[in-house]
Amino acid sequence: MNSISKLFRDSAKVCMPLTMALAGALHVIPAQALTFNFNAAPDIDANALAGFQTAGNFWSSIFTDDVTINIDINFSSLDPGVLAQAGSNTEGFSYSEIENALKADRKSADDFTAVANLPGIDIGAFSKAFAFVGTEEDGSLTLDPETEWTADNVFLDVNRANAKALGLLTNDGSADASITFNSDFNFDFDRSNGIDNNSFDFIGIAAHEIGHALGFVSGVDTVDYLSGSQTPYGQVDLDPYRIFSVLDLYRYSDLSVQVGNSYGLNILDLSADTRDKYFSIDGGVTNLASFSTGSINGDGNQASHWKDDLGLGIMDPTAGNGELLNISALDTQAFDVIGWDTQSQAVPEPTTIIGSLVLGAGFLAKRRQRRSYTNSP
Repeated sequence: MNSISKLFRDSAKVCMPLTMALAGALHVIPAQALTFNFNAAPDIDANALAGFQTAGNFWSSIFTDDVTINIDINFSSLDPGVLAQAGSNTEGFSYSEIENALKADRKSADDFTAVANLPGIDIGAFSKAFAFVGTEEDGSLTLDPETEWTADNVFLDVNRANAKALGLLTNDGSADASITFNSDFNFDFDRSNGIDNNSFDFIGIAAHEIGHALGFVSGVDTVDYLSGSQTPYGQVDLDPYRIFSVLDLYRYSDLSVQVGNSYGLNILDLSADTRDKYFSIDGGVTNLASFSTGSINGDGNQASHWKDDLGLGIMDPTAGNGELLNISALDTQAFDVIGWDTQSQAVPEPTTIIGSLVLGAGFLAKRRQRRSYTNSP
């Protein structure tokens, strides 16, 4: 068996081709569907509240899960360049609980593929863990665990909304997430005639932030914030804590696949650095799309997003003035395999209630602002 250190030294980065997603969502909201309860701050005006409700309807038109998600919404002056930010309340679940919930929730072909390739390793009669290439607090790269199983290998930090989709929580009326828009920017609330060149797509950005609440998040952001010489928060050993999300169970790299092949295991890449990390539901064999890799030690964007400027979907990290933002089939696929149930596995035509993902070149050339997801470690 090759040593881990030798595999790290000999590894070469290979940029694998990306599978671009078609745009679209389904037209009809089913009788049994995802429901949103938006708890608005007193200063939220009618246009903004209606925009949130429309954004919520976009997701409800795709997912059939009979759950209610409670989200606090407001406006405030945020950091320059941040259009909006979402914070999610989370619960801890063991890897075994999540694996069993994903098995029970299988409906689509992608669900069955994803569950068949989950990275679980038996560590006892009734428990499992997962191994990953990770970043230590000093910034070094290592295989975790090397000598012992720790909390970050055995427990997941799961957004309450995602846990509801998996049947692990019921609605008790408490807030599942909060979304704050930056009051320092101009927003266009009417998508019917496109987005004004001097404004940002409010409904699209709201849908993006709701997507974070639904579970498009990564614990790699916590790793990024608390490891290496660049961290503004101080280096922290994360072994005793639950860190990673359900979506992180599908995060791979060429290196993690190489290490995994030497052990006969599926090994994730949950490190914060500039190497390519990608979404895969078959144990890293197929690169479906690249993720962002970290705002501090990575590519400059939070890891809870797709890679920027590739037109992958609404969970891209930035938006431009005049840019219409849309949910893609790739977005839907990611949510499907973390526990959300879709109406159909067929990809519809791109002329839907959300519009087309194809944007004119002029949109891409305009000044872009970063959307932000915040989640305290």
